[in-house]
Amino acid sequence: MTDILAIDPGTTKSGWVFLQDGNPIDHGWFDNEKIFTLLKMYQCVVVIEDVGHYGMPVGKDVFQTVRYIGEFKAIAEQGPHRGCGPLRYAGRQGRLPNCSVHRRI
Repeated sequence: MTDILAIDPGTTKSGWVFLQDGNPIDHGWFDNEKIFTLLKMYQCVVVIEDVGHYGMPVGKDVFQTVRYIGEFKAIAEQGPHRGCGPLRYAGRQGRLPNCSVHRRI
């Protein structure tokens, strides 16, 4: 199976879980700057929760989260020699690829 680093991004902190063979190995809620370190440390598939559009206006916090998603994505796409990749998005009721963990909303 595939190792997965799943990230639930936030404006200043993000939740994360590292899975091996579909089993959670480690997890936490870190400052976004520390998430950059995780992305460079783990050699794995990266899953980042995407921001969805639900017909409501958005504010500064949503745009800050979107910026962090872009930064996480840029680091992840640098490939296994530098960090994690490839990048996948989990939708609102998304299922993480290659494992039996479902995202709860």
